[in-house]
Amino acid sequence: MPQTSSDLQQINVDDTAGKLKAHSKLPQRWAAFAKLFSSNWLLCALLFCIAMGFNLYRLGVPGIWFDEAFSVELARQPFPLFWQIIFGLEPNMELYYLFLHGWLGLTTLFGLHPTEAVVRFPSAIFSAASTVVVFLLGRRFLGLLASLIGAVLYLLNDLQLVFAQQARSYSLQLLLICLAWYALLAALTGSSHQKRWWICFIIATTLAIYAHLFSLIIVFAQLCA
Repeated sequence: MPQTSSDLQQINVDDTAGKLKAHSKLPQRWAAFAKLFSSNWLLCALLFCIAMGFNLYRLGVPGIWFDEAFSVELARQPFPLFWQIIFGLEPNMELYYLFLHGWLGLTTLFGLHPTEAVVRFPSAIFSAASTVVVFLLGRRFLGLLASLIGAVLYLLNDLQLVFAQQARSYSLQLLLICLAWYALLAALTGSSHQKRWWICFIIATTLAIYAHLFSLIIVFAQLCA
């Protein structure tokens, strides 16, 4: 049966309405995407994965150098002797040596040898975690754009990347210092749970000092601030 002019007009109206309805959904979709992208958890996971990608690249190259060899050899000592050394003859980086001692003990249970990549892997984790903390610090106090720029600049810092691939305490120290700054700023800005933030600041600062004695310089800077 041939279509009349009124039928054709109705079809055109329906097509136009369908197109308008489809286009009206686009802003909603973009808004949903923007909301998802602005989610702290998603961005934290993304930044952590990107940082780990940088940190794991050629993690086992070059070979262990002198200071790293000292860290590994110390961490592999029997616990009584190990404890006596880190709190007697070598009273620095105690927290890192304790962690490395536990890490090497765990990897040994799974049959992993202390290769360059294995002994450096914790430092890569600490470095990636500190990148996330830098992002969260900027996100809370400066906004999304500033937090992303700060996290990327921190991630791509050459010295930070070197520390991320060394079996030494430096990346752990950086992580704890970043946490201490976050807690301090949160406490000083009069946010909720202020007492808890002061407790977090004290804990993070104390652990940072046990990670490396030079963290005392940062404590002095925080007191001056």
